[in-house]
Amino acid sequence: MRAVNNKSDLGSGHITATGPQLSASTSSDATARALRFGPIIKRVLDVVIAAAGLILFSPILVLTALAIILDSKAPTVCRHVRYGYSNQTFRIFTFRCTMQENIGGSFYPQRSGARVTSIGRILRSSGTDRLPQLVNVLRGEMSIVGPRPYEAPPGMIFDPQLSRFSGHRKVKPGLTGWAQVNGCGDVNSLKAMRRRIEYDLYYVENWSFLFDLKIILMTLGSKNTYARAGWTTDR
Repeated sequence: MRAVNNKSDLGSGHITATGPQLSASTSSDATARALRFGPIIKRVLDVVIAAAGLILFSPILVLTALAIILDSKAPTVCRHVRYGYSNQTFRIFTFRCTMQENIGGSFYPQRSGARVTSIGRILRSSGTDRLPQLVNVLRGEMSIVGPRPYEAPPGMIFDPQLSRFSGHRKVKPGLTGWAQVNGCGDVNSLKAMRRRIEYDLYYVENWSFLFDLKIILMTLGSKNTYARAGWTTDR
């Protein structure tokens, strides 16, 4: 992917939405209404989509759990500590994709096919491993769209080079995000982390319902979102 140079570059993606110029007062009023009602409407949509998703995908959830047991025994679902809204920690649910001795993992991902189970590769390449996170959405710990949660180990989140990282915590983490659909989901170096954070911050600073809809549609049709089969992060 080409280098990210500025905010317009971050927002270009595959589609750029433009609209009529608004007066300062009109724009201010619209922003105030969005800040007031946006989180409420976003939460309602999250609950509706998550509940419908759990019902719709319940057969897949059951079959996936059985496939994991047959492939590498229990446990089927792993819980990992992540940092969410306002830097509060929570436990994120994922179908187990790696061998049990690698469940702890490390912050930076590594390409290690031996650690990922045969079922795990299928789950990651299809995004099915994230379906249990619909429960996190119902619990109010995550949103359907938002920056993917980081492990954020001590010493990394406070790195002076990543001081703008705190802006990422103004919204709930999501099942999918702007960085993921633009191919910046994997964090295997400080440089890659910085690129991903820049995309996340762009989302935080430019959030709208249309932006969320755009990301959902791009997620459904983007190969970048699911290109994680060989990585040992986001277990």
